[in-house]
Amino acid sequence: MRVFITATVVLTAALISACASVSRTERSIDDLVKAAPGENAQQERVIAQSLVTLADRVAAQNAAQIDILMLSGGGQNGAYGMGFMRGWQQNADFPMPEFDIIAGISTGALQVPFVAFNDPADLARGAGLFRNAADSFAPTLDWWFWLRPTGGLVNTRDYEATIAEVVDTEHCQNLQPIFAEGRQLFIGTTNLDLATGRAWDINTQMGDCSDLSGMHDRFYASTAIPGIFPPRMIDNHLHVDGGVVSNMLVLYGLGEYRQLAELLAERGVTENVEVRVWVILNLWTHMDMVALQPSKRRALSDRSRWAMFWAQQPQVLERLESLALAVSYDVPGLTMRVHHTGIPSTMATEPGATELFNRAWMERIEQFGFDRAQSDAPWDTVISPFIRP
Repeated sequence: MRVFITATVVLTAALISACASVSRTERSIDDLVKAAPGENAQQERVIAQSLVTLADRVAAQNAAQIDILMLSGGGQNGAYGMGFMRGWQQNADFPMPEFDIIAGISTGALQVPFVAFNDPADLARGAGLFRNAADSFAPTLDWWFWLRPTGGLVNTRDYEATIAEVVDTEHCQNLQPIFAEGRQLFIGTTNLDLATGRAWDINTQMGDCSDLSGMHDRFYASTAIPGIFPPRMIDNHLHVDGGVVSNMLVLYGLGEYRQLAELLAERGVTENVEVRVWVILNLWTHMDMVALQPSKRRALSDRSRWAMFWAQQPQVLERLESLALAVSYDVPGLTMRVHHTGIPSTMATEPGATELFNRAWMERIEQFGFDRAQSDAPWDTVISPFIRP
């Protein structure tokens, strides 16, 4: 009996040490207050450089349009976005443009590597990855989380290996001609210390392709659902899913578009340039309906928190449309339009729709997205959070 107990203890210790708990150096609020201006400055530099790169590209190509693709968060519902992109790429009546900027959040970040080249084979590979996620790389329950706290409940070993396999040295090298043309790729995380979003320029983070570990950390963090996935320390800050701050990575506001117009004018661009923003919403805009008992305090609290999350989806879309109007009327030399597509909210109650990974649902939603992009009505209209679709 003693031998059995000893062996069990040794085995347990080995398992625990194999995947250590997440820890960090203690930081005071004063430390974070002092760190915030530096973090802000880094983000401002990323956006400023992005505007310069975009203006250079437009001027060099004498382009009449700027195409920006936003890929939202949505977990397993990323299968919809991959299906839609496949269908759009094959739609001869409304061809997919070559995007100047692609920005992904959470599951949308995972889509960026497959969308970057506008290539049917890459899109098919990405669709297959999402379609088979439940069997291939979906995180599994970490049965030892209670012994070695990681900040999550799941084992992400296979998931992280998949990220490293997709974003490898060959992929990095293949992206270099795209970056040389001035095309830009971004993903977003949430800095949970400062409660701010953070956009990462993939070109800058990849560097010379010799060490992609930092890039892998950022891809992982962009999808790390708090409380389920262990978080990731980046530059001494705790980073989690970018969708915590916003499920869409909106890089530019009205002020940035004014700067862009000035940069274009400095480069001799005199003709009007149209900014086209394409939003792939890898989820629905309105939460599923339910009739709660008024006496169920915990259910009421949980429902309210989720409602706050879901309500931000149509509000971000509304703000984008308002931004488009402001740019079109107030920024000389630019006009702007927004198109978005998403999963109908009526599908939120279908079997498997709210699970972490459900193969049958992902197969269905991937085909639904493909068919939607091939149809005569691929794009949606914004519905207020005060109206039920």
